[in-house]
Amino acid sequence: MSVLIVGGAGFIGAYLTRRLLRDAVRVVVLDSAFSNVIHEVLTPEELGEVTLVSGDVNSLRDLGHVIREHGVRRLVNLASLLHPVCDHNPPKALAVNVDGQLAVLEAARLWNLEKVVWASSVVVFGDRTHQLVLPVPNDAPHHPVSV
Repeated sequence: MSVLIVGGAGFIGAYLTRRLLRDAVRVVVLDSAFSNVIHEVLTPEELGEVTLVSGDVNSLRDLGHVIREHGVRRLVNLASLLHPVCDHNPPKALAVNVDGQLAVLEAARLWNLEKVVWASSVVVFGDRTHQLVLPVPNDAPHHPVSV
């Protein structure tokens, strides 16, 4: 069984990959742009254990290909654009953040995945002045300041 981390070449994805590798989980990372982050966080040995695939979160073809080829049963979606990038290009933000999640859920349905994990962003809670309790709990009211 493999876990697919979509948009996993960044900071959170790299550390999640490391954690899964320590639990002897096979990890496949699908990302549209591999920055240096994953190469800086993971050791060469860890990188040797990970399958890196270039692909688009919005492409059912890309998602399905990786799911079938690597025996993926679980998926973590980390593909998202954050503020202020979202403010500068709202259509792109909607395409990645909303349509991408829709493609991930459709892929999970079509290939009968066991589990999908979606990581949101802390910015969904808005400025800390909107929160009564710190640290902000996961079920706190949402007050996003951008798309």
